[in-house]
Amino acid sequence: MIFGAWHQRQLGAIVEAMLTDHDERGELAPPSAEVTRLVVEDLSDWLTHSQTMPTAFKALIALLALLPLFFVGRLASVAGLPLDVRVTYLERFERTKVGPLSMAFIAMKVPLVISAYEVPENLRVTGFDRSLTERRRLPVAGASR
Repeated sequence: MIFGAWHQRQLGAIVEAMLTDHDERGELAPPSAEVTRLVVEDLSDWLTHSQTMPTAFKALIALLALLPLFFVGRLASVAGLPLDVRVTYLERFERTKVGPLSMAFIAMKVPLVISAYEVPENLRVTGFDRSLTERRRLPVAGASR
């Protein structure tokens, strides 16, 4: 894992809030802990292939973790906020009129959301059925069985 414990905790809280939806009663419905863990691990694995991106993502995580005071009036890291406040925080952060902050959040959000929808549990929600896209594997000439 490319992230230390603090970055993992903050990123997990960010991912959980980003992927939270509403259930049929209108209550917040966070993703499973497994989905959150898989998304954090996937991002970490992806970042190991770059020399500069891990530092940039750690900076983005720290930025998001330490600014709730300015967006929701809470003196806490993002991981220390209740889920409903985290969701509000990320919504406000994304809509900020400070362009570089909004763009930084979107730069972080895109790979996280792509990764989240590769998790089978979330992929099914989109209506995509991977079994329909699987191809029959043909034998390769000269390959041993």
